[in-house]
Amino acid sequence: MADIKKMFGTDPEKEVNGVWQNLGEEVRVLVARLGNKKYNDYVAKLMKPYRRQMRRGTLKDEIVESSINKALSKYILLGWEGLEQHGTPLAYSSEEALRVLEEFPEFREQVMEMANELESFQAEEDEEYEKN
Repeated sequence: MADIKKMFGTDPEKEVNGVWQNLGEEVRVLVARLGNKKYNDYVAKLMKPYRRQMRRGTLKDEIVESSINKALSKYILLGWEGLEQHGTPLAYSSEEALRVLEEFPEFREQVMEMANELESFQAEEDEEYEKN
């Protein structure tokens, strides 16, 4: 038998505050869990003015993508180390994160994949259990 908490339980603090993940040899990003409460609440707030278009199926993809990027930059991509552009180090800020997420869709996809990995957000005690 398998304990469902050990298999699927997560650390709520990690989900919101993020975990550092490697993105190459010299780059790491601080990523919170996709779908955490802060992220979901912010997406809902951003999408509220568009409820009518959503119901009618007339909402433009650009609006959805822009809203998701804003939410990702505030509540999912929480920091980075080692990122640079044109040889200049990039200092993290949510504004800079938004720019980078919009300018580099493949980076955005990587961040979203990392933010969706259950294992990254599981409790420490579960990791210790697996080692033993």
